Amino acid sequence: MFQLIKPGTHIDFLGHIKKFYILSAILLIGSAGLIAVKGFDYGIDFAGGTLVHIRAENTTLDLNQIRSELNDKGYNSVTLQSAGGNKEELIIRIPTLDQPLNITKSQVSDALHSSIGGDNYELLQSSQVGPRVGDALKKQALLATLYALLGILIYVTIRFEVLYAFGAIVTLAHDIVILMGFYSLSSLEINLTVVAAVLTVVGYSLNDTIIILDRVREMKVKFTTENLDSDTPMDVKAVMNDAINSTLNRTILTSFTTLMASGVILILGGPALRGFSAGITIGVAIGTYSSIAVSCGVIYHFSKKYGSKIVDKTNKKHSEVEEHADGARI
Repeated sequence: MFQLIKPGTHIDFLGHIKKFYILSAILLIGSAGLIAVKGFDYGIDFAGGTLVHIRAENTTLDLNQIRSELNDKGYNSVTLQSAGGNKEELIIRIPTLDQPLNITKSQVSDALHSSIGGDNYELLQSSQVGPRVGDALKKQALLATLYALLGILIYVTIRFEVLYAFGAIVTLAHDIVILMGFYSLSSLEINLTVVAAVLTVVGYSLNDTIIILDRVREMKVKFTTENLDSDTPMDVKAVMNDAINSTLNRTILTSFTTLMASGVILILGGPALRGFSAGITIGVAIGTYSSIAVSCGVIYHFSKKYGSKIVDKTNKKHSEVEEHADGARI
């Protein structure tokens, strides 16, 4: 196996936990502020409206002329977005109207005929979502995210321990808030593909976190087994640092390969996939950081502060390791 991180590397991640907390706090506060002040640019999936996507043929798109023609048709709040490698595609977004799609499409076609000629463009896509459907989709997307987090909480609690579940949920909430802050900052459209990106990031981040926590449990079981007849206390910080370091090579290589794939989609995928690919790219980067720097730190901090015992339920009857000198228990 290719070793990006040399065997035997030992980085004291928990020794820098305060620095990680400060960085995360800055990102979280900044993201929350952006969301509260700037909000999101909802696509027609959630806001409702009509979308028309065209490709120009052997002509240059004059956005000002197209906007003027659409204004003459009564569409005064349209959004025009150039797309494609040479800006030969145009996405037209029209706010919710009380008229059928075929009428809107016909009037937009008339405006395009007047501005660029009937034979100089090809209709790629047209769709319409009503305001009630948009609100329903928004609620369903929020519920889907909440149900996913609830399922994760239940799974990690059963598989590990409540404190592990708490650390995993805090880590996922950290990732989601920062990712949504990125969407607010970049003004990328929030649509159903973005919801898919967010849930994908949740799953990816959880996977990394679970692998690290499982290694913590393995090391704890090994230490307990080897010291059944000894009063040697377990060094919680050392166990967690060793778990992170032992999975570091795998974590970074997996994230790197995923980022290569999402980066290609981001560059070549076009505007339809930009929100999804950008979310995956930023989310994987944030998720990798949080799995390494946040998850174990949260668990260590709360086990130390509240004296919680991070004990594998299958080994409770065999051993109970007493509190370490620094106050943490495992």
